[in-house]
Amino acid sequence: MGEYRAGDVAFFISNSIMVQECKIVSRSGDFYTITYESKCDCFAPAVIRLRGSRLYKIKEEADQKISEHMKVVHKSNRGDY
Repeated sequence: MGEYRAGDVAFFISNSIMVQECKIVSRSGDFYTITYESKCDCFAPAVIRLRGSRLYKIKEEADQKISEHMKVVHKSNRGDY
């Protein structure tokens, strides 16, 4: 998390389980327009807008966030029958 400029490389969490590398295109307020390589067979990179709080400077930060999230999800899905 932090300030990013156009051209910076960052990471974001996709589908709550995958860390994707992205490139910052622009910023408007707290939203960043990013591009990243899509998993489909498209020739053009995917473009989306994310809040700055969903971007990470290093991959390990995003991995840690996923680990924390998975612990909470597994605890809450125990199901007492």
